[in-house]
Amino acid sequence: MVLKYWKYFILGLSLVLTIGACSSFYVTSKPEKLPMVDLIITPPLPEWIEQITPKGEAASLNQIRIRFKEPLIPLETLDSPEQQEKLKQFEIFPKFPGKFRFLTPKMVGFQPEETFPKSSRVKVTLKSGLSDLKNHQLDEDLAWTFNTEPVKLTNLPTSKDTNNKLKPIEINPTLKFTSNVELDLASVTKKIKLLPDSKTESLPFIVSLETLETADEEESPIEEFDPSSREWNYLITPQVTLEKGTKYRLEFDSGIQTLKGNLPSQTPFVSEVETYSNLEFSQLKFSQGSSRFVKGNPMLEFNHEIVPDSAVENITIEPAPKETKNLIIAYENYNIVRLNPWLLEPDTNYKITIGANTKDKFGQILGKPVVLDYQTGD
Repeated sequence: MVLKYWKYFILGLSLVLTIGACSSFYVTSKPEKLPMVDLIITPPLPEWIEQITPKGEAASLNQIRIRFKEPLIPLETLDSPEQQEKLKQFEIFPKFPGKFRFLTPKMVGFQPEETFPKSSRVKVTLKSGLSDLKNHQLDEDLAWTFNTEPVKLTNLPTSKDTNNKLKPIEINPTLKFTSNVELDLASVTKKIKLLPDSKTESLPFIVSLETLETADEEESPIEEFDPSSREWNYLITPQVTLEKGTKYRLEFDSGIQTLKGNLPSQTPFVSEVETYSNLEFSQLKFSQGSSRFVKGNPMLEFNHEIVPDSAVENITIEPAPKETKNLIIAYENYNIVRLNPWLLEPDTNYKITIGANTKDKFGQILGKPVVLDYQTGD
């Protein structure tokens, strides 16, 4: 029995010696939610410390480095286990998984096992008593803080397309936005308001994280090292039916907490959406530039995108052209229906009838027919 347990003691001792053989000091705890860190203004450096980095806002892949004017250790002892005690005078808080190590006799760096979480504040401390080979020494702790990339919300819901044209939303929508960091859902719900136009009381809604089917996909090496490199998509689902033809504001207050970081969002975000109104015919207009007729080719404009099959079935022209195939040209997600000019005669008066059952993408019908007089011209 004694021999049995002696074997495990020898195995454990060998592991300790193996770890101690590296010129580094390990920090092994990995917090789920980072503790708060107070801001520390970067202090003036003593003359024998050349540089500390990062400071202020740092990129997530930035490495912590402290450069000295003189060596802290002899070159020949760079990989010596005796340097463990020297490395214990370097501290990082919160205690991220990783290690301090001598990069050169004059430079110490922290080598993380994964990148620092976004929206986080990190404190680095050089402890009192740290000295170099020229007997320069810290009489008190030297500490500073830096921040990682803050919370950024993008792809906010909007009713405008890239050309600043209105693209109304459903009255039972699922709104979507993107964050550069995983957010605390309870905090997001508390900090968002969905406000009807000119109202101050928010409508009820649910916020959820969009889940993607990625079970069969392996994470790339960069994603394993830097989980923050991915984007997080969130869904906002109103719990009431929105009013038609109404503007709504989505207000994201500052103070949104991230799931892991210790810094809440500092910047408010605002976006605006508008629900669809009743389907209406807007105007008969004419294309510019190259066309069959002098005044342009005819186009029927509506306030919403028209279902193509519905346009073909419900729009007619009198007198009927000799050929009617491809007379009505309509496409998905377009609010313009074109009349094929090559099937029409010049200098001819036509009557265009838009049927009451013409349907838009929201399932609405026109309700009553629209009759237009159209003269092709030269």
